[in-house]
Amino acid sequence: MRRITLAALVLFAPTTLLTAQSPAPPAFEVASVKLDPKQGRGAARPFADFSLPIVRVLPGGRVESHGHMLRNLIAWAYDVNTLYQKIEGKREILETELIISAKAAAPSLTSAEAKAMVRTLLEERFQLRWRLQPRDVDGYLLMPAREDGRPGPGLRPFTGDCDARATNAAVRFESPEYEQKARCNWTGMNGRQRGVGVSLMAIAERLTFYMATPVSDRTGWTGLFTFDVLADTAGMPFQAVLRPAIGLGAPTPVDAPQLLDVFRSEFGLKLVKDRTKVDDFIVERVEPLIEN
Repeated sequence: MRRITLAALVLFAPTTLLTAQSPAPPAFEVASVKLDPKQGRGAARPFADFSLPIVRVLPGGRVESHGHMLRNLIAWAYDVNTLYQKIEGKREILETELIISAKAAAPSLTSAEAKAMVRTLLEERFQLRWRLQPRDVDGYLLMPAREDGRPGPGLRPFTGDCDARATNAAVRFESPEYEQKARCNWTGMNGRQRGVGVSLMAIAERLTFYMATPVSDRTGWTGLFTFDVLADTAGMPFQAVLRPAIGLGAPTPVDAPQLLDVFRSEFGLKLVKDRTKVDDFIVERVEPLIEN
């Protein structure tokens, strides 16, 4: 009998130890979650509201969000791209608009740390339980368009240092010094598209936004690129999704060719349709807000 008892202790001790050592989920030191008294219930929001992020990560370990739906907070915290991924569940709760003010114990937070803490907050205050459900959608592959498989003349190799530029002061979009001093990014304004130090993966990510469906880089082109072209994004799929959400009418066309035509003629790139999978966010349980 003594041997059996010792064996049982040996078997159960590791499990007990692992349970005791399981870290608590990251959480804010203090957090206030309240219902926004306006409660627009998913109605179109003023364009100015979209100039601010859904969740602001501020100095001092503070996090704030004002007037955004629970659905959008979920999208931010769990990295759900609502242009092509669905968030499904109790609509009356998911469209509840909230005011969040929270502070972590740490003096500063990265975006990833803040997202983890917001996830914990939502799961506690709304009893949120969820799962991912795969779904097949039409996506695109970003492929070389030229017979020689090389970039076109409008896509030039970048020889600068993006890390060194990260601390540069902002440079005006129209400045002749933009390419020499601007931080690495792709920026578009009034039909002009300027890219500095962007990879093909970053270009595919931007096209994912414009096409409102996944775009994957299949060029095999390495390195970073610079470009400065006239190209219009009016009429691209993202417009049909976003403009109604912010109460805007049809976009004003500009005197520039369509972006995808420029991609083929100037960049030597094309989009090829492809079936791919996305994960929809299925809310299995969500309860009304447990207020402070």
